Amino acid sequence: MLTYALRSVFVVILGILFSFALFYVLPDPAYRVAGGFADKATVASIRKNLHLDEPITKRFVTLASDTVSGRLKSFYTNRPVIGLAIDKLKVSLAVAGWGLVFIFVLGGFLVAGQGMSQRLKSWVEMLSNTAAVVPVFISAILLLFASTKWGLPKDACAGLALAIFPSILLSSNIVLRLEEAKQAPHTLVARAFGLGMFVMFRRMIHELAPSFIIISNALIFFLIAGLAVVEEIFGIPGIGHWFLQSALRLDLPVLFAVSVLLSLGMVRQGRIW
Repeated sequence: MLTYALRSVFVVILGILFSFALFYVLPDPAYRVAGGFADKATVASIRKNLHLDEPITKRFVTLASDTVSGRLKSFYTNRPVIGLAIDKLKVSLAVAGWGLVFIFVLGGFLVAGQGMSQRLKSWVEMLSNTAAVVPVFISAILLLFASTKWGLPKDACAGLALAIFPSILLSSNIVLRLEEAKQAPHTLVARAFGLGMFVMFRRMIHELAPSFIIISNALIFFLIAGLAVVEEIFGIPGIGHWFLQSALRLDLPVLFAVSVLLSLGMVRQGRIW
């Protein structure tokens, strides 16, 4: 427990330091915010507002304390970043919740279908080897059309677009592990000795447990990439859409806060699994 706590603290500190260096140190944020054609007076004003004339250690402590206390504000809206992040996160969690439901539903159908159709199994194996963002992007556009044409809920359609690739990946992995488990020596020995179905079922669950780790890994990845894609396409004001818009506006406090939230998410993932 102590080892995990120390590792978690290390990951959070590393995430904060990396975010600080990425958005506030390398390269000079004053020029990035001001733009390539800004005059020296504008750059100097931005540098003063961002406290860039202070030593790096003092700037980091100030930024961290402002983030924790809730004083960190968005450049674009001048609203507290933490309050905005919580509101945006609630919207994204609704989309991710739909995505989680569809992952289990679609994954279940695909597992059952692959057991009955060799052609479907070959298609699933092919799709599971493609880039993750491609099916998300294509399915999001198609589902946006369906949502607009038939008035379907945007959150549910975005969640379905978010779930397609993880469900394909998960079902393919489950089918592969089931086939390996059926031919494993301990399974054959258990059948030879006539062990009950309950014992066999427990063993299958043990064999399939690593597959469910994919759900956690996929959701963390799609929180970073998939949510940003579907929220941008559907126009959902979640944290992914907010991050992309803030990156275009060079809203550094928002980028820093979201990066810290992502590092906390990685710690939470490690605790679950």
